[in-house]
Amino acid sequence: MAEFAHAQGKSDENKLKAAKYYKMSADQGCLIGIHWIGVFYMEGYGVALNNDLAEENLIKAAKLGNA
Repeated sequence: MAEFAHAQGKSDENKLKAAKYYKMSADQGCLIGIHWIGVFYMEGYGVALNNDLAEENLIKAAKLGNA
């Protein structure tokens, strides 16, 4: 669902949906979800801009093997 909402365009509704589903995925330990929610926090895409959470998630994804 996150990939679908992300690919659908840049409307506020799609941004919020993508962030919601990537966050759910990240909370379940999914590497892809962790990476993308980190990127979203870094860019403020569908979530409030938060560099601390961006760094935390991107480092976690890297430690799990994300290039």
